[in-house]
Amino acid sequence: MALPEEDPVIEGVQPSYSVGEYISANCTSRRSYPPAELAWYINGIKVEKWFAEYQREALRPDPEGLHSRSLTLRYQVQRRHEEAAGRRLELRCAATVAGVTRSSVARPSLGPAPDQQLSQGHLVNTVADDFKSARTVCIVMTSALLMSTS
Repeated sequence: MALPEEDPVIEGVQPSYSVGEYISANCTSRRSYPPAELAWYINGIKVEKWFAEYQREALRPDPEGLHSRSLTLRYQVQRRHEEAAGRRLELRCAATVAGVTRSSVARPSLGPAPDQQLSQGHLVNTVADDFKSARTVCIVMTSALLMSTS
C-alpha cells in the first residue's frame, strides 16, 4: 500500500459561474496503491456518479507500480446552489486510499443568472434595434420626400 503524498489537484474551475452554466473540472490524485477512489462534492453534497467520469490513463501503473487517477466533473449549476450557498460554490474533490481521505477545495463565485443577463442585454439590444429601425424609416421618408419635390 502507498498513500498519495499530496492532496488531489483540482483544475479547470472558472472564477465564477452563473445558474445554467456547466462546471467542467478535473480532479487528479497522484501516485498511490491501490488507485484512489475519487468523489466530487458541491456545497457538501456528494455528486451523483453520472455527473463524473474517470479518465482512462489511470488503468496503467507507473514504473514503481503506483497509480494516478483523474475524475472529471460535468455539472450544470442549479438555482438551488445560488439560493443555498450565498453566491458561492464549494467544489471539493476527495481522494480515498485504504480508508485515508485527502481533499482539495475550489470556491468559485456565483454571478447573475443567465436569464437576468439576457433580459438586460435584450433590453439594450431592443432599444438599439428600435433606434436603427426608426433611423432607417427617417432616411427612407426623407429620400422619398426629396425625390417627390424634385
